[in-house]
Amino acid sequence: MKEMHFETTNPDCELFLSSEGVGFLMLSASSDSLRKWQGLTVADVSVCAGVRWAFEFKGQRHTLLPGHWRYTERDTSTITRHFETNFGLWFVERWDWGQPDEGLKVTLSTGADHEVKSAIDDISISATPLWTLSPAGYPSCGGIDATLSLHPASPGEIQIQAQLLDIPVKIKCQKVSLNDAPLKAGEWQILQDAQPERIPTPKDACRGEQFEREVLLTHECTLGLKMGEKAQLVFSFENSSEEHKRNIVRVSDQVSLDCESESLTTAFTNCAESLNQLIRSRADGRLGLQAGLPWFTQFWTRDMCHSFRAAFLWSGRFADGQALITDLWMQTKGRSIPNYTTTQTTTNNSIDALPLLLLTTADLVDHTGWTALMETSLPEIEHRLLEAARVFASNDLIRHGPADTWMDAQKHTSLGVQIACSPRADRAFEIQAFWISALHRWSELLGKKGNIQLNATLANAAARGLSTLRRLYLGTDGKSWADTLRPDNTPDFSLRPNILLGLSALHRADCLLKLMSHSELQKCLENLIEMNVIMPYGVRTLSPETSVRHSLPINELFDDESAYIHENKIHFHPYHEFGSRHGLEHPDWAYHNGTIWPWLSNSACELLLIAGLNEPAEQLRNTLVFHANQGIQGGALPELLDGLSSHSPWSWPKGAPHQAWSEAAFIHMIVEEWMGIRIVNIGKTLQLDSSKWKGFPDFSFEFTVQNGKIQINKYGQTSRIQFTAKESGALLEVVHRMNPAAEEPLQIYKLNRSEPLILKLCFS
Repeated sequence: MKEMHFETTNPDCELFLSSEGVGFLMLSASSDSLRKWQGLTVADVSVCAGVRWAFEFKGQRHTLLPGHWRYTERDTSTITRHFETNFGLWFVERWDWGQPDEGLKVTLSTGADHEVKSAIDDISISATPLWTLSPAGYPSCGGIDATLSLHPASPGEIQIQAQLLDIPVKIKCQKVSLNDAPLKAGEWQILQDAQPERIPTPKDACRGEQFEREVLLTHECTLGLKMGEKAQLVFSFENSSEEHKRNIVRVSDQVSLDCESESLTTAFTNCAESLNQLIRSRADGRLGLQAGLPWFTQFWTRDMCHSFRAAFLWSGRFADGQALITDLWMQTKGRSIPNYTTTQTTTNNSIDALPLLLLTTADLVDHTGWTALMETSLPEIEHRLLEAARVFASNDLIRHGPADTWMDAQKHTSLGVQIACSPRADRAFEIQAFWISALHRWSELLGKKGNIQLNATLANAAARGLSTLRRLYLGTDGKSWADTLRPDNTPDFSLRPNILLGLSALHRADCLLKLMSHSELQKCLENLIEMNVIMPYGVRTLSPETSVRHSLPINELFDDESAYIHENKIHFHPYHEFGSRHGLEHPDWAYHNGTIWPWLSNSACELLLIAGLNEPAEQLRNTLVFHANQGIQGGALPELLDGLSSHSPWSWPKGAPHQAWSEAAFIHMIVEEWMGIRIVNIGKTLQLDSSKWKGFPDFSFEFTVQNGKIQINKYGQTSRIQFTAKESGALLEVVHRMNPAAEEPLQIYKLNRSEPLILKLCFS
């Protein structure tokens, strides 16, 4: 990764850099006044910091302005921006995140590597730090008032301490000179009568957030420089309260993986810690899971559902998960399930939120059982299930609008009409599969509760649905499955990854093989590999070999806005960014038409392992391990990756650098697919498939279940399972599968806290 390099002359481009333990940096290449430094991994506080540079030249003071910016370079540990003033004087500003223990270094050099057009003697440089703080997870930093107090500082250093949400925060800023030598002169000067400034944040405003934020100015330092010398500021962020650190609920307190592969262990821990930070209380006091940071802070129902097992069940946060799910059922009783909510709005353009919520609730019941709180949701759950059952029982399918699935990006025409960027009306494959899976799972759950009539009704509807799905979606070649049915009843065989989402849900509901045979699954996956949907570095949202026919004349509606639109079709578009093709591209065209979403890798990996295609599954796993370790997100996984890898085998991250369902997908992948662990029967039964451990490194995995803790140690051809019961006399049932051959019987054991189970493994 040392050879990675990025250069841009596009003033609308935003760049990311990060390091674990510090956070991430977002710079606007156009040199907006505020450059963001946000501590994602430091307690529950976010910090934004910027530097305003000024220089004195020929007796006059000048501020380095956005108009002076010329271009930006980036590698894996630095961002370097080049400025040229009106006098031909060049400045080079370098942000260095390479050594997190040393803090963030911001260096300004004069004339480095540039021909200076004016005769310049020594100049005077002034640096003014810009500060704003807020609780982590707020849509924009500076969203609340923060009171900062000043403390006496040693020469060359200032300290700012704040009491934010009862969290003591200390920020240090040191200044150093050439060759990192501490300055003895030019100490920090308090800015007299300095008032907070309102800084415009146009890029946040484009995302529906703040138009401006409050920035505090407190000090300024001035020093003389010769040509080629540098002024450097070092920022460090510290939470000095050990008591507060002990009160922070961390996922790793409840779940821990210690693996022979150090990189896999680090990736797992990073994702668990990052995901935990997104579990937050909304403005109305209700618990939720934010989709991502720094700007993807809405509470999306589908994202929460896809992330739920990792965020609340494998983490042992059962009470929080139960409160979230039951509250959501209560709030949406008799109404549509929200797509996402913010502090101001609720959006309901989602057809998958309801079946996903039903599946998530089933996961919760498997882990924690029928609590009194869950019982209050049961009438609403049964009502929703029966509505869907009637549709499938009549050999019909669930219908929806063109942008109601997770592929929901839309663009406005010049007349203000919204057009789907990935048209999928009106019967998407995964929507039918989600509902059929929900019917099948709830048929079994309600049957265990003694509701035999409802059990039979739901089971019959699920069987009818599977039959309809196979009849209408399977291509004549036996390997192609339609992504959706169009309103005119013709199948759309555009190759997309949604088939993976649907098949994964059916597998978790134990009815996948009722839709297709094992060999048909293998052919389907091999086709997706051959047609470049499943790649070593991720799963693309559209195959380069197929296109999407639009029902509208989009070439005329958008006046050739994108090079990837022609013949009224949308073609493979791998790059989600502004500024491609001289600013003509818009990222919404790429969002679901070629870019890679890391969260899709979990479904792909699951199915590839079932089909015996272990090599591509391992490649997907290793890609996420890499990004969670050495990627530019700093111990997190991003929203997107480029659909074409410019740094093979690793693709460039895009979108939000910290995304919940990306991190949850990695945890699901490791725990459920590579370690073959499932919890059922109200947390009392551990299902273990050790046949998946072939080629997987030795590990020790500890996690919480409803009635105690489980530790699994795998070493060589042996596994040791230890159960620590919460209450005396509690038992754990272990259902072990050691060979993928269907005819081999499952081994069933009973465990208590005093009798560890030793299993002999079989890797044939």
